[in-house]
Amino acid sequence: MTPKSTDKASETPRAKIKRTIERRGLSGLANDTKWREFKMGMLTLLEGRGFGEWPAYRFKSVDGQTFNWDVHWKYHLPPMIEVEWLDIAYRQEVRDQRLPPNTTILDYGQDIIDLLQRIGLEFEVGKKHVRIFGYAPRRRNLFDE
Repeated sequence: MTPKSTDKASETPRAKIKRTIERRGLSGLANDTKWREFKMGMLTLLEGRGFGEWPAYRFKSVDGQTFNWDVHWKYHLPPMIEVEWLDIAYRQEVRDQRLPPNTTILDYGQDIIDLLQRIGLEFEVGKKHVRIFGYAPRRRNLFDE
């Protein structure tokens, strides 16, 4: 009996991502549970802070696309199975609406590092960013630029 061929047109998004991961020979460093704990931990860290005080993030998809910086932690994160790496700009400059504006620097670095260590995600700390690795090999392109 011949095995059924996969109909790629009817393939689920998750199945397409898994096929890309396999084709590229990537090895998972994070699982759904760790990513879920990370997202919940970040939302807890940011709870009660104004939207303008949230640190920016960007990520690279396993399909090779690098997405621009964003701050919408609640709604714009991708399915985490898709994340090859995720950068967080842990220092945030906040200015009020006065003239001249008052500037405050928020540093989330230690809070983010503590969260990542507690969860067990693999990461690297740079001068400007924390990079969380979803897959190996650990790629450092665009890191801390």
